[in-house]
Amino acid sequence: MSRQLVLLVTLAVIGVLVVTACATPTPAPTPKPTEAPKPTAVPPTAVPKPTDTKPAPTATTAPTAKPTEAQPAASGATLTAAKVSAAPKNADDAAWNSATAFKTKLGKSDLTLKAVYTSDEIYFLATWTDDTESMVKGAWKYDGTKWGKQSGDEDRITFAWEMTPIKDFATKGCAVLCHVAGSDQTKWYMAVNSATEKADLWHWKSYRSNPLNFADDGSISVSDTKAAPPTGRLSDPGGGGDSRNETADKTKPALMQDPAKTPSAKGFLVKGETVEIKDYASFKAGDVLPYRILSKPDGSRGDIKANGVWAKGMWTLMLNRKLNTGNADDVQFDPSKTYLFSVAIYDNAGDYNKSSYPGTITLTFAK
Repeated sequence: MSRQLVLLVTLAVIGVLVVTACATPTPAPTPKPTEAPKPTAVPPTAVPKPTDTKPAPTATTAPTAKPTEAQPAASGATLTAAKVSAAPKNADDAAWNSATAFKTKLGKSDLTLKAVYTSDEIYFLATWTDDTESMVKGAWKYDGTKWGKQSGDEDRITFAWEMTPIKDFATKGCAVLCHVAGSDQTKWYMAVNSATEKADLWHWKSYRSNPLNFADDGSISVSDTKAAPPTGRLSDPGGGGDSRNETADKTKPALMQDPAKTPSAKGFLVKGETVEIKDYASFKAGDVLPYRILSKPDGSRGDIKANGVWAKGMWTLMLNRKLNTGNADDVQFDPSKTYLFSVAIYDNAGDYNKSSYPGTITLTFAK
């Protein structure tokens, strides 16, 4: 065999060995953890990102509420009514000494609440700071030529009681009842959001109710969309309330105190005690007449008695009502149970300017 042929054969054998070595199958490498096949049942877009695979927080129960939604009762927002053998006669009665005060700040006012109860009645004592006694409510004033309405309003306090479960009322209180979207206050209103929800509303007014020693008793239900603005705020059945003292053209007062009758609330006009003004020439510059004519309520609307006094920058108000009024539109108090309520005060203000407690207070009864 020639040397050239031997060389060619040798090279061929080496090439075959190399090819054979390269073609020899080897076991498939074990996939690295990061190369594990993705489950075919999960679309690629649904595969959690690495940052989503961290362990869940150890607190797997309901998330902690935001500070503005904290349950006030859980932090001690409780008013306990003390059991007394004799009803307090006024705000200075010794019966109030047995009650534990609940204190809070609403707007610029410091509010203190106390409660006591007897076998059939419940009493509340509310005191709050207020620099001025606001008692105008649009009074008429004569300047010698024409009549005009004075600026000013009245001081007030409201208690909203949960009668049936109201969604979020326990944590947000008045905020779930007051619908104040937008800047147009004429479209603001009070209402609940479901026909199964209802609140009992106690509304004390320094001008329109206090002179006749009552607080207006009403309720809050779903809004009446036919009203303008729509509202769910209703008065309980019965007479009462107030009316406007104005002529048909609304330029001057229509009524005055009947001189033949003794006024039941001196300085105020009360329904049934007025007489039509016949001679406007008898008035002189500076004369003032009420713009509101008061009317004492009866029926369910007149359930709540009240006595409020302003002195030295402080309102002191005593409210009382039967534990069980027998009226379906009222919250009925059973000393073996607890009740949620929210409170708001109005300083010389209308319906849209108030300072509300940010949540609810739990009323309990001491045995």
